[in-house]
Amino acid sequence: MVDGCCEEKLRLLFEFQSATRFYSASVAAMAEIAGGLLPKADFALLSKAANLAYEKCIKARDCFYNHMREHGC
Repeated sequence: MVDGCCEEKLRLLFEFQSATRFYSASVAAMAEIAGGLLPKADFALLSKAANLAYEKCIKARDCFYNHMREHGC
């Protein structure tokens, strides 16, 4: 434990943070396409990547909160 926070909680938090950043970057890229800054042909590919990133983000969030609930940290 580090300052009342176990290593697994920190690992899960960083995993959640990383997943959230990737999801945010995917959505930002989609917005650039919608705004005409990138080719529209890339939109479907980025949309699929954003959906996968969203699912990973939700899974990482759930793991983080489940750990806190089960571990009490």
